Amino acid sequence: MDNMHKVKITVRDRVFFAWQRSMESVRLFEGFIKEMEDGSDAKTLFEHISEREAVNSAELLSLLRKYEN
Repeated sequence: MDNMHKVKITVRDRVFFAWQRSMESVRLFEGFIKEMEDGSDAKTLFEHISEREAVNSAELLSLLRKYEN
């Protein structure tokens, strides 16, 4: 394949993709949390995971904004 037809994926593209997946993960765990009983070990773990992933999402968004400017 010649270079004319290759698609170039940039660092910005990868950061954007990671941010999207991270936000999706937060929404997924938040959905699980709403369906679980208070005090369960699984709910506590999912809350912790969701909070950590939200921090990751915020960091990715901050990085993405640097690539936007």
